[in-house]
Amino acid sequence: VTAMDDLGSGDEELHSVNQMKRIRMRDWYERVPEMATQFLKFISRALTERRTAGMGDAEDVLTRQIVHTLMVEPRTHSDIQHRIDWDVKEQNPELFEKVLRNVATLQQNRAHRSGKWEVKAAA
Repeated sequence: VTAMDDLGSGDEELHSVNQMKRIRMRDWYERVPEMATQFLKFISRALTERRTAGMGDAEDVLTRQIVHTLMVEPRTHSDIQHRIDWDVKEQNPELFEKVLRNVATLQQNRAHRSGKWEVKAAA
């Protein structure tokens, strides 16, 4: 009788383990579309971002980032600096200023003694 009880409880444990596996597999299947989307975004970024792919020099990277930042709206100097990749900007501080002046114009606000940079039409 004891052997039968052990066998019976073993079946229950096996059934419980199989249920847990099914639940985990169902959770995994529900996450597959999200994981696939994230993977495709990663591949897309790797193929389209020249800096990520290791192509282009610092000036090209800065030009692209500054133009993309200013295309949304005119921004202050500090706001532009905040939005540009730190490593590229810090390795080339003088290049950042040069590129900014090449691709944008400063529109002064006389009342506040400040201004916002706007992307040039030629950029």
